[in-house]
Amino acid sequence: MPLFTIQRDTLPLRRPWPVPGSGTLRRRAVGYVVGLDESHRTVAIGEAAPALGRGETIDQAIHWMRQHAHSAGLTDHAALMEWLSRQNGVPRAAAAAFETAALDFQARRAGLPLWRHLSLPCPDGAPIPVVLAPADLKDYEADLELHERAPVLLLRLGMAGPERDLDCVKLARIKTDAALRVHAGGAWRPDRVLDLVRAVAALGVEYIEQPLPPGQLEAMTALRAQSPVALFLDQDVAAAEDVERAAPACDGVRLTLQRCGGITALLRAMIRARELGLLVTLGCDLESPVSATAAAHLAALADYCDFGATAFLENTAYQGLRLQSGALVVPPDPGIGVSQ
Repeated sequence: MPLFTIQRDTLPLRRPWPVPGSGTLRRRAVGYVVGLDESHRTVAIGEAAPALGRGETIDQAIHWMRQHAHSAGLTDHAALMEWLSRQNGVPRAAAAAFETAALDFQARRAGLPLWRHLSLPCPDGAPIPVVLAPADLKDYEADLELHERAPVLLLRLGMAGPERDLDCVKLARIKTDAALRVHAGGAWRPDRVLDLVRAVAALGVEYIEQPLPPGQLEAMTALRAQSPVALFLDQDVAAAEDVERAAPACDGVRLTLQRCGGITALLRAMIRARELGLLVTLGCDLESPVSATAAAHLAALADYCDFGATAFLENTAYQGLRLQSGALVVPPDPGIGVSQ
């Protein structure tokens, strides 16, 4: 029987990361890596990195995992999912870690990369934007020069007011020919949001994520009716039922493995979004390559992918997905393909 381990993973960031809707910056990422070890080698791995703003904390996730690790049965995916369905109050990040480890274990035993083990299309080649978070204008200008030839830029805004956000988009449009996407961080005020959406759309932005704070679906529905550009929801959506509730208020949804609570829930939410005619962005937040790579195996099912946050991590102990010439490359190794 493999030995269950939990290891804290604290990673400094190359650049500060804006926390959506909070006006604060993160300077490190914290998660917990779940491992199954056999004969002094790792035979499966997963990660819990709770999404901020969803009512979960890392302490809740780690406490739950330690309490239930030896009764969960992480080597049998079907049994694990049945067991999880009978538990109350499972933190989504903990469920994501356990299920990722179980699927990694089974796919490794089958000798298949996870996407092939799940009978999914090959994820390689999905375009991945370079993510820029303009907390400091000098750093932002330097980043724009560094990535002036990037095919796609995703600007994570919402830190310093609407005028500053608009200036950042204008600067990106002047300095690069990249396709532009915007994550507004839920920071635009209802009385200004339509003007901002129109101004940003006039600069050729492909879409805007979470222009209003979460929980304002009625206002988002009204905004969508007048918006000249596609609007996505991020913080408002996780499970398939969230997608259904949010559908009238958006053109697309941004989904992550951690927020959904595992591969199965993520797949279910992506499928439901498709059924409702919504576009899908598959992404990650500040997670190690363990969680990001697991999610990336589903990339072929998405319209857009957003794994650029992995470039903000410094000195990570894990190697997984790669960005090559602006496109996703998932490791060909069995399982999720993450190595140390």
